[in-house]
Amino acid sequence: MMVPTNLEIKRPSSSNKPDDIVLVNMYERVVFDVVSDLLPFIGMCPCGKCVSDACAIILNQLEPKYVTTQQGELLSRVSEVKKEAQSDIKILATRVMYKVSQNPRH
Repeated sequence: MMVPTNLEIKRPSSSNKPDDIVLVNMYERVVFDVVSDLLPFIGMCPCGKCVSDACAIILNQLEPKYVTTQQGELLSRVSEVKKEAQSDIKILATRVMYKVSQNPRH
């Protein structure tokens, strides 16, 4: 079987067309949304470094959920995953965000 020479794995981007196929870890968007929602309540520094650190730690503790989907369908797929896993991710995010707030790397 020949692999096409023009094979390109696309990440979600605003420059993609709605019918472009993209590769995404569904938890990335969910984790970022949960961290953003919890920021006012946790008291963690809202700078990009601390938010990124918290998201990275959380994502490293979750089993990846990679899917290929059309760019235009991505939001509805993320919404499904968010409903399924949000409470578990909120518990994990709360613990991680407290740790990051106690030990910021800046």
